[in-house]
Amino acid sequence: NSVWNRNFSPNFGLTLNLQHNRADNQSLLGLPKAGAQNAALVRDAQTRSWTGGLTLDGRVSRFNWTATASGERTNVLTLTDQNVATPSARDETRSRLTVGTGAVSLTGPAAELPAGPVTLNLTVGGETRDVDSETLRAGVAGRGNVSRQQADGRGNIDIPLASRRRAILPALGDLSINLNGGYSHLSDFKSVTAYGYGLTWSPLRGITLTGSYAAADAAPTASQLGDPLLVTPNALVYDYARGETALVTLTTGGNPLLRAEQRRDVKLGLTYVPQWVEGLTLTANYFRNRSTDPVANFPALTAIVASAFPDRLTRSTAGVLTAVDQRAINFLAARSEQLRWGLSYQKQFGQAGAGGGRGPSMAAMGGGRPPQASGRPMGGFGAFGGQGGRWSVAVYHTVKFLDEVDLAANAPTLDLLGGDATGQTGGSPRHSMELEGGWFNKGIGFRVNGSYQTGTDVRTAGPASSLHFSDLAVLNVRAFISFDQKRNLVQAMPWLKGARLVLRVDNLLNDIQDVRDQKGVVPLRYQPGYLDPIGRRIEVSFRKIF
Repeated sequence: NSVWNRNFSPNFGLTLNLQHNRADNQSLLGLPKAGAQNAALVRDAQTRSWTGGLTLDGRVSRFNWTATASGERTNVLTLTDQNVATPSARDETRSRLTVGTGAVSLTGPAAELPAGPVTLNLTVGGETRDVDSETLRAGVAGRGNVSRQQADGRGNIDIPLASRRRAILPALGDLSINLNGGYSHLSDFKSVTAYGYGLTWSPLRGITLTGSYAAADAAPTASQLGDPLLVTPNALVYDYARGETALVTLTTGGNPLLRAEQRRDVKLGLTYVPQWVEGLTLTANYFRNRSTDPVANFPALTAIVASAFPDRLTRSTAGVLTAVDQRAINFLAARSEQLRWGLSYQKQFGQAGAGGGRGPSMAAMGGGRPPQASGRPMGGFGAFGGQGGRWSVAVYHTVKFLDEVDLAANAPTLDLLGGDATGQTGGSPRHSMELEGGWFNKGIGFRVNGSYQTGTDVRTAGPASSLHFSDLAVLNVRAFISFDQKRNLVQAMPWLKGARLVLRVDNLLNDIQDVRDQKGVVPLRYQPGYLDPIGRRIEVSFRKIF
């Protein structure tokens, strides 16, 4: 990956980046079911991708503008051994993804009201995306193509109505409203729209109340519609109907019959910044989601799922599961409600350096966001001090009140908090926690990032096939040193200028979810080696900026 940046004037800058990725993966798929061949079935996959991007930014009058353009070309070749007695050739799948994007955005004050400026943001852009695929399976060739051209337009406006500082309706405090909308025209799908509105109110200093409503249509991606079909032999799937792990032929890839999703979201928020503790922020946010036709991965094979999608499953005459079509589907509807609340605290110490004491952000210093058990990104922190130091901690708790899915018109509602499941790793945890913290001083820093979720139970009609999924705690640690702030080292070894060394440990506790049936036995599908074959992961990286 390479990045080049230059500011030509205070009002104009340019950034170029180019990235190349190569990955070669080999998967062992077990012994063949038939024939005298003793070697394991093997899948080889090669991925080659090039990505380039251009960003221009500047200022015109009172408005800031940004223009971006990017291009990507990714080629994937997959070779899979056939699970037949006398294989003649390996299954071959080739796919080529070509993407080009461009967008221009403009942000600034559109008008001046007594309570403050009306802030306007406008973005227009477009994208072209092509997915070409070729398959050769059991001597039969096939081709596929999904091409999409997309034009987007989005707008957002913030209108202040009352201002305490400007003495405009001061009894109301600070009050503003927000309006937003978007439109996307898709060449291979119907056009989709989005709109929303919200209110931000600070009746007292340190207290902010927010409320918003968002309605949006979301079309399936070109990959979800047109990825090539990939057939995997000897895949392990837990069959709740029989209470056993089945060895099946698994089909994945695109589904051209997917429908667009309609989302309706409500958010209510409270933020409290107490004046008596500098750096402390308390927040609470309530989320309510209603979705129609949500796109989802094929769910866990409970009896309800099997009855709702019988054409996706193949069984032998003895009832043993032999094949599963696991391509994405549309659920009929989904509903969820949850509350996320917590606190963040940050404190600076020592003497701040030049430039107002601003330094690299924690995300930049930590080297990216590790996987979260909850599946959601965690809140970030502001910039850390230059020659001074700062430490921060943030803790958030999420409790779910409702998480339901309607699979299909002829199927009962799934209660993911009450014993049902759509995912392969159990139901929806009612409680989850997120932790993020760090310490930085004079070029040396530490960062801790973790999550926790409570256990779940998947209860079926037959107790023998019910499963308990344990709670899961993930803790990730970063330690880093930025040599630019170690002048003595740089003077002794000038090549360290612009360099950074990072030690990264993911899943420090090596915690892997424990899954057991009613007899206390771990099913084959949920052996630790299948759930998390890596466990604790240690990485050392060195970066130098020229």
